[in-house]
Amino acid sequence: MNGYLIGLLIGLPSVLAGFLLLNRNRSLQKTAVILMAIVLLGSGGLAFSVRTTSVSMPAGLADLGLSLSVVANLAVLGVLAYLSGAWKNRWIGGLQAIQAGMLIWLAVSGRGVSQSGLFVLDHLAVLMLLLVNVTGALALLFALKYMERHEQRRGIDSKRSALFIAAAAFMTPAMSGLLLADHLLWLLFFWQSLIVAGFILISHDRTTLALKNARTFIGWQLFGGAVFLAGAIGLQSLARSLTISELLVFSDASLILLPVAVLVTACLVMAAQFPFQAGLLNCAAAPTPAAVMLQAVTLVNAGIYLMIRMSPLLMNTWLAKIVAVIGMFSFAAAALLALMQHDSKRIFIFSTISCAGLAIALASLANLQAIYAAVLLTLLHGATKTLLLLATSGNASSFLSVRLALLAAVSMLMPPFGIPLMQWTALEAVTQNPVALLLLVAGIVISMLYWARFIVKRLETIGQAGTMRLEPLYAVPQIAAAAVVVLLGLFSVPFTNWLIAPVLRENFRRFSDIAQADAASFLIRDWVGVNPLLLVAALAGVVIPGWLVLRWLCLRQAAAPAVAPTVESIGEVEEVTAIIEEAQETETDAEKTSLQDEANSDVPGNEVSSNKVTDTEELAPLADEHPAVGFHFPTRTVLSIFPDAPKTHLYVTVIAGALIILMFEVVIR
Repeated sequence: MNGYLIGLLIGLPSVLAGFLLLNRNRSLQKTAVILMAIVLLGSGGLAFSVRTTSVSMPAGLADLGLSLSVVANLAVLGVLAYLSGAWKNRWIGGLQAIQAGMLIWLAVSGRGVSQSGLFVLDHLAVLMLLLVNVTGALALLFALKYMERHEQRRGIDSKRSALFIAAAAFMTPAMSGLLLADHLLWLLFFWQSLIVAGFILISHDRTTLALKNARTFIGWQLFGGAVFLAGAIGLQSLARSLTISELLVFSDASLILLPVAVLVTACLVMAAQFPFQAGLLNCAAAPTPAAVMLQAVTLVNAGIYLMIRMSPLLMNTWLAKIVAVIGMFSFAAAALLALMQHDSKRIFIFSTISCAGLAIALASLANLQAIYAAVLLTLLHGATKTLLLLATSGNASSFLSVRLALLAAVSMLMPPFGIPLMQWTALEAVTQNPVALLLLVAGIVISMLYWARFIVKRLETIGQAGTMRLEPLYAVPQIAAAAVVVLLGLFSVPFTNWLIAPVLRENFRRFSDIAQADAASFLIRDWVGVNPLLLVAALAGVVIPGWLVLRWLCLRQAAAPAVAPTVESIGEVEEVTAIIEEAQETETDAEKTSLQDEANSDVPGNEVSSNKVTDTEELAPLADEHPAVGFHFPTRTVLSIFPDAPKTHLYVTVIAGALIILMFEVVIR
């Protein structure tokens, strides 16, 4: 049963991804993707029902298992070399050669070393599997329609969409394999598989900029893989094991702290932490489904997961203090860079790096509440970022998408949603580390500012959103993601008390006081009873939703000439910007002219070639059926004070200021 379950979680989705790769028929693709989504959700539910199981290699076949893992990794390196043209790039080719040499060294020197553990399903893996399978299924459904329109706008051969959809579909089982792997070399194999799929997603458009970004992505991830293998060599020499479950109960953790520090560096590369953020930044110009898969579903979460998994080895060590400062620096620095951005895709990328930095810092602290918060923050961020990316792409100017994007942004800013709650929990956890505490307070303040700015900009344009209906393949993933965000926000404490307490007991079983502790000891105490934190948070939770309701009432009362809605206005503007940036980097004038013409042809209302659908023609029946309502605010009513833009900024600043004061109140306590 154990082996069949692991095979179902990894093998069946991989088979469906292979079918998507071979199939070119759009109707069959749609059927296969829907089936894939059902399989992902069903397998996640099955894993949740089982909770704990493991698959081990028989003792007599341990050397064979090591050889198979090395061969599998070398095969993936060969695929990467073929896709990326490693022979033309010394950086990529050199990293692949280094990895190949390290793998061969591990195979030669690892004879007789413990290789028994292969896969383990425990509570931490179950939680991450639920996140990966749900968000991955939603991203796949969204990608079907999005890529069809993306290829029409760009004039890309529709046959390439099969490769894109297949790569996106393959990322989910590959991530499942990474989460379930108990052997470091099998974990590396699934990581390298994610890199292959990520390269295909980022380079899909086959422009000069897309290929350059994809190679940069591969270069940084291969660097992380080389660092990972260096740590594995150290662990094999000192601990005589490459099995994670055995390392977590190693008798003397201080003896293996140096190779663990090397593995932590690989986690930072995987999660795109400073100074290794360049690889993730390059996915800004990629299609939105690629951004969802890389930011919310796979690689960033993989780095956080591995950090949480190894957290027992860091407790009460010098390494924990260093990693906490590095994570908090990424949290604050990425938040500051997000505040400086105007393109929503880059804002989301920097906010992803920022949240990942906070989660990694929390996972490194010798504080159970901090690790509790790190697990919950990872789940909340993955769901919220999925909603943000889906709601700001596709038909982003529709009535539903605008409001769901606001919901996602508000969940990042204030209770009852869990992300600000996790930030405030971190304040209590880092009181013994002054540098990390200072960076944390700065990061929280700046995060409030850029999310408040995002909300204000959405509110200022909310009346311009059309009443156009979303197509089902756009609407269903967005509504489902919103439901997950709301449910996790409202029931985060009981949900995690039920599931995260077992995570801590399993992961920290080397510490008897933790393994036998009551679940209540892991709760976030700041939210028990009535206190200033709860009162101010409740006030913020009433003011902003009340403000939104008043704006909506104003819009209902307003009357103005109809304004035709635009299709995918936000997503198209960002794509046009990406094309223009590519044009600026192109060396020849002829290429610049070609790219500029392509960008102009994508602007709504312009005529395009016969094989494309013009936005005006596509929108005409929708505009007749659902006329947009323009708006102006009555100047002689009390409600007219709320839509005024300067006063809007003032209100948000006051609310953010109240929350900032609250931060210092928590620190003082």
